[in-house]
Amino acid sequence: MTDGGEQAIRMNVRPARISDLRALRSLEGNNHSVVLAPPPATNIPSTVRLAAVSNWRGVGSRSQTLVLSENSRTRGFIQARARPGRESWDLIRLACQAPDAEYWESACAELLERMCANTAERGALRTFARLPTDSDYLQVMTEHAFRSYAAEVSLCGTPRLAAERMSSYGPDVRFRRPSDAWDIFSLYCACTPALVRHAESRSLKEWSISARFGGGVPWRGERIREVVLGEMGNLQAWLRWRPVHGPYPQVLEILASVDAAARVPEMLRYAVEHEGLDPDFRTICRVREYDGRISATLEEVGFEPLLRETLLVRHTVAWVTERQLLVAALRAQGLGLELSHYRRGVEALHQRLASSREAPHYYDRDDRASNYG
Repeated sequence: MTDGGEQAIRMNVRPARISDLRALRSLEGNNHSVVLAPPPATNIPSTVRLAAVSNWRGVGSRSQTLVLSENSRTRGFIQARARPGRESWDLIRLACQAPDAEYWESACAELLERMCANTAERGALRTFARLPTDSDYLQVMTEHAFRSYAAEVSLCGTPRLAAERMSSYGPDVRFRRPSDAWDIFSLYCACTPALVRHAESRSLKEWSISARFGGGVPWRGERIREVVLGEMGNLQAWLRWRPVHGPYPQVLEILASVDAAARVPEMLRYAVEHEGLDPDFRTICRVREYDGRISATLEEVGFEPLLRETLLVRHTVAWVTERQLLVAALRAQGLGLELSHYRRGVEALHQRLASSREAPHYYDRDDRASNYG
């Protein structure tokens, strides 16, 4: 091989087989693997387990492991897993063993492109990843259509100090009810910048109590617990976690309005007393940088910054018709119309709007998602 182009051409990327498990374990053990999903704060399956699951029918359709080989030698791999609904996927791990920097960049690029193409074939509208802000992989990701949309800080501590500091909690602190889904979604829209909402494209169904998911598919553990602050129609804060056992820490997710951030310790005390939050168990809370008041409140009760990460997303694009653009535009305005019931009227409107012929549009498929707020 004489240059990166020839190297890229001769690289073979294929789905992982059971016979690849030993090579995958070796790559992970030699520190060639980087975790692109949430840090060990979450119970992420091991490389070998996720690769094995990818080969199971039914279950395997929600995860993928691709292997890069050259001359029958495994050089790298990439793993991804679907979120609920399969329109969003998370890159879990990326690994590459390369003789030089040029080969390393070519191999990573090949793995990323193939994985994104495969997830798009399975209906993915967006693919997510996260990396420490000082990671060498950031440049590779941004060069291949991934863009940064937020920064996130992981704080580590225990809820004990917060629970002891608050002698009581207000009457508006309570457990979450199924009917709170819309109010939690509205709180998310109020607390989250518009560009971040567009990048994540989270919908109301993700806040439904029937979803039972956090940021991804749970592999084990008890049911998700949630606590809210406020009455129906006026929620000011929301707290979620999943009780865990073993070496994995508890992971908290928090949304809070500007005025309610200081009352997060009250919610922690309620969770300790009524919802089974372990006050002495190692706990990690992931907070977006734009939620600085939540970070400040947690630091006041003993939590310390552990890791700062950059959140990345790559959107899938596809050719669409002008009628599809019209439908997406109306839905984006929150009209909530199911236009298939009004096809004749829509076609007439389409003809008036498109009286002059135009070139096809290259349209981001993600724009079809509802854009609340």
